This record gives sequence, structure tokens and C-alpha cells, in this order.
Amino acid sequence: MTTLEMIGDAEPPMQRVLHDFTMVRSMWLVMHRELRTSRRIKMVFDYLYSELKAVCPDA
Repeated sequence: MTTLEMIGDAEPPMQRVLHDFTMVRSMWLVMHRELRTSRRIKMVFDYLYSELKAVCPDA
């Protein structure tokens, strides 16, 4: 169950209308080409990638 589903379920006037609907989103993690050689930027991007992958495994 997603956070939005939990919020909606907690509100009695709200009703689900598409029970089997799943939302698909894509996510891009980009950087300027001149920053690709920076070790610090690489470490930040590796961290962001792993955290985002944990939150959105299908993205």
C-alpha cells in the first residue's frame, strides 16, 4: 500500500474508483558532462541512485 492509498483510506468520504490501477513513473538522474570525472559527484550520485532505487524499485 502506498502513502497516498493510506491517506485516501483514512478519509471516509474518499472512494477508490480504479482498484487495479497502478501509476508508472520514470525518473532520471542526470549531471553535466563536466562533472562526470568528479569523485565527489560520483559518490553523491551513487548514494542517490541506491536510495531512489530502494524507494522506487520499478522506476
